[in-house]
Amino acid sequence: MKILLVNPSQATVYGKFVKKPDFFSIGLAYIGVTLIGGGHTVRFLDIDRQRVTENAFKSILMNGDYDVVGITATSPTIKNVMKLAQLVKMNSRCKLVLGGAHPTLFPDDCFETGDVDFAVRGEGEETISDLLKLLDDEKGYPSIRGLSYKLNGVVSHNPD
Repeated sequence: MKILLVNPSQATVYGKFVKKPDFFSIGLAYIGVTLIGGGHTVRFLDIDRQRVTENAFKSILMNGDYDVVGITATSPTIKNVMKLAQLVKMNSRCKLVLGGAHPTLFPDDCFETGDVDFAVRGEGEETISDLLKLLDDEKGYPSIRGLSYKLNGVVSHNPD
């Protein structure tokens, strides 16, 4: 599968108090390495570091032919994340997965807009790997530990 992993803007949250990061999100790096090891094609996108505009993000989505977009979310960045989620759904047909601290602590928040398909709670390497194996088999979703998902309008939270 072809996967886009996105680190949302921190600058729009923290402004002048945060310098441009000199490194990529370690959490997304762990996820990406796991997925590459599983045979998937992964592209990393850091909104701030790569200075990605909204139009550039739309273009990446429309031209990338991704199966899955994964976005890391903390509580301070959740508004930016949900804006990106909306852009993903408006400009692609891929599945959208959120991970990170906010989905772990507040998974129900992730599904309020209807744009998010899955939330990965806790350490996500095994959960995302299991999800990608069963992505086209909705009956398999309940077997994936640490996964929250919305199916037919109902949000479900699997055990950790």
